[in-house]
Amino acid sequence: GVLKECDSFRDEALPPLGIRLEDTTSGGRKSVWKLADPAELMREQEQKRLEEERRRAEKAAKAVEQAKKDALNSMPPIEFMKQLTLDDSPDVPKYSQFDPDTGMPTHFHTKEPLNKSQLKKAAKEFQGQTKKYEKHCAKQQK
Repeated sequence: GVLKECDSFRDEALPPLGIRLEDTTSGGRKSVWKLADPAELMREQEQKRLEEERRRAEKAAKAVEQAKKDALNSMPPIEFMKQLTLDDSPDVPKYSQFDPDTGMPTHFHTKEPLNKSQLKKAAKEFQGQTKKYEKHCAKQQK
């Protein structure tokens, strides 16, 4: 409406003419008109636009990251362990065989059985995902 047109006039029409319009927050609610270099005002406007773009891009990146995190948290631990891949080769699954009762991995992608420390690490990963999954399920039921 009217306020949008006022903002447009202040931000788009006045700067090329070298006029800065500032709204004061003092009790009188007066506006201050100042003469300035048009190039400087246009530069400030461009910086403001770039900062806004950067904020939007940052917000979108955070939303994408949160969506990925939510997708992983919504995955049951057994499925999570099956979809894990090697860090250096994302096409190769990290584990090849799993315990049919617990869903815990028992063998690496090379078909080698996991040693004691590797089993411990896998169990810790499994428990972490179990907690995330349970938290996600509880959140969904609310």
